[in-house]
Amino acid sequence: GGNSSDYRIDRWQTEDGLPDNTVTAILQTRDGYLWIGTLGGLACFDGLKFKRDNALEGLQNERVLCLCEDHEGRLWVGTDGGGLFHIDKGRLIAFTTKDGLSSDVVMDIVEDRQGQLWIGTYAGLDCWRDGRFVQHPGFFPSPTALGLPSPNVAGGSLDPWRQPPATPA
Repeated sequence: GGNSSDYRIDRWQTEDGLPDNTVTAILQTRDGYLWIGTLGGLACFDGLKFKRDNALEGLQNERVLCLCEDHEGRLWVGTDGGGLFHIDKGRLIAFTTKDGLSSDVVMDIVEDRQGQLWIGTYAGLDCWRDGRFVQHPGFFPSPTALGLPSPNVAGGSLDPWRQPPATPA
């Protein structure tokens, strides 16, 4: 263990580029960026400063609840009422109940070993496989079958499925 003089503490707030001072999710992606979800949107930190990204403009004013990077390096963002988003090659793509999501309140996102995304929402558990939502994927018909609270799949409920981060090649 080290003593407190071995560490540097920085504080980032809206004055520094955060969309809001209430941080709800933090994820470091394999490219080294630090993604910070707040109740006012999503920010990307490159190690020196918050960077502006056109893809993030569609997430302004979204209450971000959770973040996940999939095996292909796409960033997935769960929001409080705005649905599910992913950023792929600089494009922001949105999914809502109109696309098959069980609720637009997304509280947790986990990728399993088969590359399927499990999305915990206020109305239950969804599975994203092969580019679409699958309502009843073979082995889990409902959150209650997993012993999860029903129907609300709260943030952290999917932790037993969380995989260690992928190691860059």
